[in-house]
Amino acid sequence: MPDPVDHVRAQRAAGARIIVWGSVSVMRALLAAGEVDELELFVAPIALGAGTPLLAPGAAPLPLRLTSSESWAGGVVRLRYAIG
Repeated sequence: MPDPVDHVRAQRAAGARIIVWGSVSVMRALLAAGEVDELELFVAPIALGAGTPLLAPGAAPLPLRLTSSESWAGGVVRLRYAIG
């Protein structure tokens, strides 16, 4: 499997827009490499009791700026943040 950071850099250099769904390890690698411009988070009203944090333990907080938000049916909220 190719290195995700190298792969994203090559695709972005070719003008591609990259979307990553559901891979905490890939997102952590891309965040650490500074290759993430935007986060889109969906918050659903359900209590699970535990989960996997997006940021690795000890990682610096991300400088996020809310760019849009939207409420959906069932209490789901979509939040879009610019990084930086």
